[in-house]
Amino acid sequence: PSLFLNRDVQQDYTERLDGNLTLEPFNDFTVDLTMQREYTENHTEKFKIFEKGGDWERRVPYDVGSYRISYFALNTLIGGDIDALFNTMEDNRMQISRRLGDPNTRHQVDTGFTEGYGKVQQDVLIPAFIAAYSDQSPSDVNLDLFDIAPKMNWALTYNGLSRIPFFAQHVKQLSIKHGYNSTLEVNRFNTEPYFQEGTTTINEQTDNYYSRLEIPTVVIQEDLSPLLGVNMTLNNGMQFGVDYAKSRNLQLNFLSDNKQVIESNSTTVNVTFGYLMKEVSIGFLGGKKSKVKKKKSQRGDSALGLDELSDTELGEMFDFTVVDEKTGDLNISVDVSLRDEITKNFLIDKNTNQVTRGSKVLSIAPSADYSLNKKVNFRLFFEYNS
Repeated sequence: PSLFLNRDVQQDYTERLDGNLTLEPFNDFTVDLTMQREYTENHTEKFKIFEKGGDWERRVPYDVGSYRISYFALNTLIGGDIDALFNTMEDNRMQISRRLGDPNTRHQVDTGFTEGYGKVQQDVLIPAFIAAYSDQSPSDVNLDLFDIAPKMNWALTYNGLSRIPFFAQHVKQLSIKHGYNSTLEVNRFNTEPYFQEGTTTINEQTDNYYSRLEIPTVVIQEDLSPLLGVNMTLNNGMQFGVDYAKSRNLQLNFLSDNKQVIESNSTTVNVTFGYLMKEVSIGFLGGKKSKVKKKKSQRGDSALGLDELSDTELGEMFDFTVVDEKTGDLNISVDVSLRDEITKNFLIDKNTNQVTRGSKVLSIAPSADYSLNKKVNFRLFFEYNS
């Protein structure tokens, strides 16, 4: 083998788990359960002979990857106090430090913490963050981020109300929906260059141990989409819909010198209305013959054999005028949406937090579609955002 062989050895590993289960506990009630786990890793290292006559050696191992699982943090999404949850995360760190390190040792800077596992050490912050925002005890939370089991998400649909006599008189279709979807994600992780397997090296700048991996950001994303949604179609063709959705995005950020938690919360209310009108006449558009209009009878009222006569012959006999009315289907819809969003930043150990952005958006979008035939459709619409 050549001493000048410098090409890295590369190994790619991908793991994906998808679980789906559909249940129908009783008629017209459907429960869809989903679960997922995705893990990717790209490993590179030098594998070569570095000296003439020497043995093969493995050096400079380096890993890059991503990680994503379905998760559950609904316990703190509904009615959770944003400031109190962050304070809980900070309080969790001491107990996490004692689980990771030797309780008989002391951190050089942070009082009450064990050697190498201080307030902002990555292996301490991540479990403290997960425990606080998923309502777990710091004494029980999993210390290994990549060993957390995926959780179940769900979507519920019930269509049985339209069968109840009270609703059946007026309603053609009535459905109620509810869904919850959440993920725990690391978009990218990579090997910590100063970490050495089997050793405990202290970072002189922070007095903490180097972690095995550098993790820039841990994200928990949650969506109640919707928390509650109702869609209704009346017997006369009118359609109504309303749904209330809520979401939260949590980021534990290690990118800056000041470690921080960024929390974004949003609520959305959507209201829809629709009405389909059949065979609507719009004079200046083309259509089909629809009826015969009588102007005036001048030759008597005998009906003998009238069924066998054409419109033109009837017109000559009784002075009818054939009117070519323009008809098509007119579909009217109105969508109204109100969205309220706020983002707040919490700097760890700085006793400061601030709202960094926020918005309230009102959207109104009425439209009308006129189907002249299978090939021609006219649409009139207006969109308003404030």
